[in-house]
Amino acid sequence: MYVLIGGAGLVGLSLAQKLVELGHTVAVIDIDPIACRYAREQVGAMAFEGSAVSTEVLLEAGIRKADSLRQQILISQNSEVHSRSSEVH
Repeated sequence: MYVLIGGAGLVGLSLAQKLVELGHTVAVIDIDPIACRYAREQVGAMAFEGSAVSTEVLLEAGIRKADSLRQQILISQNSEVHSRSSEVH
């Protein structure tokens, strides 16, 4: 399964780690380049630097590869991120 996670904070990276361990393909989006590097090097996830609100970044990260909205997990307190990501589908 292809899973896209918006947010590479503690919760997002913990979730990504568990999903990678279970054999899933995981992509993480975050504006922090250090968090993205950590996701790639330590977690084994793909990482895309940018805003999860950006349609361009979401498309680059493969939002259309996810089988359904359930596999597009957004870890954010920003309601705009949640609403904008569902518009891309």
